[in-house]
Formats: sequence, C-alpha cells, structure tokens
Amino acid sequence: MAYERVLVVDDSDAVRTVVAEMLASYGFVPVEAESAEGALRVAASERPDVAIVDQHSGAQFVRLLRASPDERLRSLPVIGLSGRPWNEREFMAAGACCFVRKPVDVYRLARAIRWALEVYRPRVETG
Repeated sequence: MAYERVLVVDDSDAVRTVVAEMLASYGFVPVEAESAEGALRVAASERPDVAIVDQHSGAQFVRLLRASPDERLRSLPVIGLSGRPWNEREFMAAGACCFVRKPVDVYRLARAIRWALEVYRPRVETG
C-alpha cells in the first residue's frame, strides 16, 4: 500500500474533502489547503510528494512553486484538476506535470499520481 503524501488544493471544502477521502481509500495520505498561498505554506511544512490543484488556485499555485527559492518546492509535481478542459493549457504553461478533468474519476486520478511520482520522484543512486 502507498503512503505518499498528496496535497489537495481546492477552494471548495466539499470537493477537497471528497477528493481527500477518495485518495485515502487508495492508500495515499491527503494533506489539504484551500488557496494557493495556504498551499504554499502547507507544502513547505508538510513536504508532500505530489500536489493536486483545482482551477481556482491552480496556475497561481504552480507559478508560486516554480518561483520558490526552495528546490524541493520548485520540483514538486503538480496535477491540474478542472472541469473546464481549456484550463489544461494554463496549467501546463505554468509548469504542471499533467491534467485530469472533473468530475473526478478516482482511478484516473490515482494513476496520474502514480505516474507523476514515478517520473518526477528524485532517484537515489546506489552503487
């Protein structure tokens, strides 16, 4: 079972709670924030492995992360989440690693998280 920490950023308490519960059912450890600024603080203190961000806070949060002096924050993989397909371009231009459409299909979202972790997680050299 996975124990990766997933930051869930959405301005709607209801949506945030539902997404967090769905992720927990897949073995992820959800951490929640309701705004881009709050999410930046949570990311700095909670050290999530990946972030899921809605259209309201999305691109702003990604831009804040990518401008951070903290390398760990700059490299945090972010998945954009929106019911508006035209938001995908904005998320990707800001530096998100991928985009998932609402309504949320938890299986697709879990696959996107696992993909982002596989591709963007720092590799530890053994030797």
